[in-house]
Amino acid sequence: MSGTSLAQGGGDEVLLLSLAASMGTFKQLLDPCTGADMDALCERYDSFYRFAQLLERLAEGIADGSIPVPE
Repeated sequence: MSGTSLAQGGGDEVLLLSLAASMGTFKQLLDPCTGADMDALCERYDSFYRFAQLLERLAEGIADGSIPVPE
């Protein structure tokens, strides 16, 4: 990562690390959201869509076994 921030074009790893502490809040926010709510959040908050897509890809990778998870 070498000190690259999200604002400086940091990749998915930087995004994930910058929001790791917010995962519980993110889940609480998503649970009651409708599609329209999600669209509004994506428009209002920088990187919200990118973060949601990253989490979706991670979940898919874990589910299909392409991302190993320690037991």
